[in-house]
Amino acid sequence: TQYKPIEYNQTNLWNTRLTSAYNFLLQTLAETGGLGLALILAVVATFVLFWLKNKDLGLAASSVSFILLMILHPLSILTQTAGFIIWALAMASREKQVDYEINPRGVGEGAHPLIPTLILLPILVLIVAGFYFTGKLAIGEYYHRQALNAVSKNQGLEIYNNLVAAEKQNPYADLYRSDLAQTNFALANALATQKGPTEASPSGSLTDQDKANIQQLLQQSIAEGRSAVAITPRSAANWEVLASIYKQISGVSQNALQFSLDAYGRAITLD
Repeated sequence: TQYKPIEYNQTNLWNTRLTSAYNFLLQTLAETGGLGLALILAVVATFVLFWLKNKDLGLAASSVSFILLMILHPLSILTQTAGFIIWALAMASREKQVDYEINPRGVGEGAHPLIPTLILLPILVLIVAGFYFTGKLAIGEYYHRQALNAVSKNQGLEIYNNLVAAEKQNPYADLYRSDLAQTNFALANALATQKGPTEASPSGSLTDQDKANIQQLLQQSIAEGRSAVAITPRSAANWEVLASIYKQISGVSQNALQFSLDAYGRAITLD
């Protein structure tokens, strides 16, 4: 958002903040820079040249579809993983046939028998580690989706539990923390409103335990909001969430209004 031109305010999207690029290639450029984009394009070019040379139609159709998806749409973690696995299978299946035709007695004949093992072990470690961390990301996305589904049903506790589970799987996702900050505040506000002072009961029905729960939820809300801006300090949206929370607790917390103004100022600088 920091690089949007001033002319953006003259369009119909002036108050809309886009969360992803037009396609996977532009998303890669935005997230990893020119080196990341160059790596992806090199992989695509390698596969295209390989496919044109061998013209193997086995897994090629799925692989080409994956390339088209890259061009037409941003991709989720799961789609990326599936696509790269398809590429690997397509190239590996053809590579075996080519190797056999060149050297029917086996590749690397005459080499020391430990060399293949020494090469294989670190590759296996990388593969297992890759599947482990990708699996954690996928599980985190699953819990986050469950939390979003619970939002439509207005199930506050389900939202909270699923966001906590998502954060445990991927503590580096600022989106999970930002959502959890807002959820904590919403739960505290709901509890205070439900048992707070009314015309029928001017003193309210809040117990000491309720007050302790509200205070804990507000503290967690601020902590999660600050964690979100610590993870992604250049996100205007995260600063807005933190500023909003500080503003709404300004009546019960010292310096909260000043913190809110400071956070809104940072958001303005970034957008």
